[in-house]
Amino acid sequence: MFFDLTAGASAVTVTELRTASSAAAGAALEFEVLTFTGSGLGGPGGPVASGPGSDPTGWTSLGTAAGVQGPAGAPDISSSIDIPDIVVPAGQTVGVCLRFTVAGPRYKTGTLGTYNTFADANLTLTTGDVRSTPFLPSGSYFFPRELVGELTYVLGSGGGVGTGYCGPAVANSTGNAATIAGTG
Repeated sequence: MFFDLTAGASAVTVTELRTASSAAAGAALEFEVLTFTGSGLGGPGGPVASGPGSDPTGWTSLGTAAGVQGPAGAPDISSSIDIPDIVVPAGQTVGVCLRFTVAGPRYKTGTLGTYNTFADANLTLTTGDVRSTPFLPSGSYFFPRELVGELTYVLGSGGGVGTGYCGPAVANSTGNAATIAGTG
């Protein structure tokens, strides 16, 4: 499943998502998260061998994410899945591929011939494509296919919480320097 993310005036880091797969209710689902600088959408006007998703060139694997398929019925999306962070620089577009490795993606067919967008003040999601064999010039190409689920993001490009305070720590009476860290 392919879709695009475009950040507004500030960088955005997508940290979690909920999605649906063809797995049975309560079953495991797993997918690899890959990103592409610029739009990862587009495909064949004819052969399936065209478009960014037909070749692995330019795509970067961020790692895998695992979750549990939600209950049958509407909505049948997963619980929130912690994914490798997807950083979208301010004013830029990042193509995203979720390559399902356990079960297949479940998606909504959009308005034929057009991508749909969903946006707030910080982030725009442009619906995408599905390929039966991602990154290979074969298989079937389906357009448009909308992500079923939701994204969770934070403003900024990651790198920790807060701002460093004070200069380098010096050794105390134990001979060790103090350290402090934050997460969130």
